[in-house]
Amino acid sequence: MASNRNVCILIIVMQSLITFINKQLNKLNLDVNDLDTQFKDGVYLVLIMGLLEGYFVPPYAFNLTPINQEQKVHNVSFFVSVDAGRWTAKTESTT
Repeated sequence: MASNRNVCILIIVMQSLITFINKQLNKLNLDVNDLDTQFKDGVYLVLIMGLLEGYFVPPYAFNLTPINQEQKVHNVSFFVSVDAGRWTAKTESTT
């Protein structure tokens, strides 16, 4: 019984996470249906990072359409190691 309950809880958490992510990605006209496949190349991780933190991540900083494992690893590594202070916050005043 506990195993079935845990599976149900996991499903609810995953659906809630997908709902939250889609609320953010809809700002870019993107959506997620499967976290396992759509997050493994790091593209959505980088995009969500910028959206949630309020800064622009320049397209040259990551591979928007990775075509090999090396580019996917770069995206995920970039996501994990990025220094948020490097990017210009959209919410900061320039005056």
